[in-house]
Amino acid sequence: MTGPISIRPLFPAAFRRLSAVLYLFLLVPFFVRGQSGTPLKEGVSYRFAPDTTAILQLIEQGKKYEFKASDSALLFHREALIASQAGAYNYGIAYSFLRIAAFYRMKGIYDSTLYYTERSLLYSIRLSNDRGLKGKIYNELGSYYYFRSQYPQAAYFYYKALQEIETSNMMSPKAKSQLYTNISCLWIAMKQEDQALFYLQHGEKEALANHDTISLIRILNNWGGFYSSIHPNSAKALTYYDRSFQLARKLGDKIQTQTAAVNIGNYYQRNHQPEKAIAYLSDVIANDKQLPSYLAISAHLYYGATLIDLKKYAAAKPYLTDALQQAQATGYACHQQVLNYLLGKIAAQSGDAVSTFQYMDRSYMLADSLDNADNKQLSYELDSKYKASEKDKQLAQQQLVLERQENGIRQRNIWIWAVTIISGLLVAAMISFYRNFKRARLLQESLINNLRQTQEISQLRAQIKGEESERSRLAKELHDGVVSQLLTIKLGLNMLRNRNEKGIQPDELNDTLTQLDDTATEVRKMAHNLIPDAVLQSGLNNAVAIFCDKLRKSCAIDIDFQQEGTVPSLPPEVSLSLYRMVQELLQNVVKHAEATEILVQISCWNGLLGITVEDNGIGISRTAVQQGLGLESIRTRVRSLAGQIDISNNNGTTVYLEFEIHSLLSGTNYANKGNHY
Repeated sequence: MTGPISIRPLFPAAFRRLSAVLYLFLLVPFFVRGQSGTPLKEGVSYRFAPDTTAILQLIEQGKKYEFKASDSALLFHREALIASQAGAYNYGIAYSFLRIAAFYRMKGIYDSTLYYTERSLLYSIRLSNDRGLKGKIYNELGSYYYFRSQYPQAAYFYYKALQEIETSNMMSPKAKSQLYTNISCLWIAMKQEDQALFYLQHGEKEALANHDTISLIRILNNWGGFYSSIHPNSAKALTYYDRSFQLARKLGDKIQTQTAAVNIGNYYQRNHQPEKAIAYLSDVIANDKQLPSYLAISAHLYYGATLIDLKKYAAAKPYLTDALQQAQATGYACHQQVLNYLLGKIAAQSGDAVSTFQYMDRSYMLADSLDNADNKQLSYELDSKYKASEKDKQLAQQQLVLERQENGIRQRNIWIWAVTIISGLLVAAMISFYRNFKRARLLQESLINNLRQTQEISQLRAQIKGEESERSRLAKELHDGVVSQLLTIKLGLNMLRNRNEKGIQPDELNDTLTQLDDTATEVRKMAHNLIPDAVLQSGLNNAVAIFCDKLRKSCAIDIDFQQEGTVPSLPPEVSLSLYRMVQELLQNVVKHAEATEILVQISCWNGLLGITVEDNGIGISRTAVQQGLGLESIRTRVRSLAGQIDISNNNGTTVYLEFEIHSLLSGTNYANKGNHY
């Protein structure tokens, strides 16, 4: 058996390239993240207006499955494409093609990736307002060439995408940080420290400013790769990888968590800690069927390299061979270069000289193509042009700022003069308005005072008329009743005096005494009507009930008294005023209404006292309502107690009085709140 073959060491920094391979490939596809694809039909007839919201929802559903490389993503995107084609919705067609391209890139099927990306670009050209779609398409093309290790082409499309972002107002605020991350991957792959550092710093700044956690996770991974391959610093590299791992796990992003785990495993492999490396890598490999192709290839590559460090060559070979086959199928040149080198080492250990030569020769050839100076120069030129355009744009923006400042000063001066003139006019107008307002207010106050005086005079006249009417009534009652009775008694007493000689008969004296009793009763009745004891002693309800009962007995009218609720104890003057209103209303009905039935109701609910006097008489005329002496007296009393009165004629007359309990209890006179007829 042939012994181990001695091979020359891998070209300088080979394993630093190894450390850069994975994390670069993991982080490129951003706002276009992602079975051999068969081109979809584009000749569908257009029959109806598209439901654009439903189409975009289908695309968003598909995006959730892209990183899992699940065929469910393709189903959603194809359904969105068919609906867009049926409705001639060009944006939906272009966007669906783009998402299908991203799906095939995640699967590592790059011919289909390029095909659908070009279809997407074709339809985006037809859009007058593509809402930043071209930037996404150029980014996808950049990612396609990046994964093919064609860095100049990748740089060309990445920078075109960046220009689209700079000029489009419709792009997501996070798009710039995502694209900076992609470009930093490109420069790290080409081991250009200054350019990589520039885009890493700007990408992290944009991610933090936009609270873009996903971009921040990947930027942290990129920083780890930067300190692993370009600017070696093991402590910093592990710190960044671990921060990315913890943040991804906290966010619940399985793909990014596995990406960081593979990077940490690679870190431990390169730092000769194979046990720790295997601990991280084995968990990822256990789920490799659910991983994107580039992540699965990288996990197998690092796991195989770790087994080689442990001198387990036979165990390492299946992982490396499988990874090489996948890398060749997908065109991952960086992976192929390192995998050929590692398989060459295994062949050398087994003494297989032919296989060793073949693997090593392919590895060196791939390394030379990846390190091609022309490729780097073209990328430098693209970066320089972009930065120069950025400087020109900054100068233009500064000039624009200066012009805006000058225009602002001129406009400010114009505004100052305009405001001064307008302010002067406003002050003059306000002075004139104030003077007019003051004159109008004085005139209004004068009119109000005159009206108030007129009302007070009218009320006073009504009160005087009421008092005179009351005096006349009392005088008539005294003349017709008490005075007549007293004259009769006087005549009877004179007659008894003249007959004193013959002696006074008992019957004659009894008649005189009876007449005196009747007269006393009449006087007592008149006094009771003036100030009823029932009001002062037993309250408003009982006083009104007694008055109704006496009135019913003295006239041929059926008077029904009803009470609802409990009337609180009111001040005597308030109770007496309410009693007089009821008394006046009933006397008016008896005298003028020709009624046979009267309903008197007192109710107390929800802080309101209501008094209703209703009859079935002939009604009351409008003139009597407005000018009647008795009703005017009642209105005056109602206003003095801050109440309201409503008079209606409908098969008789209904008078409704309403008062607020708290106003009656306060004993305060209120202004008139208005009468309702």
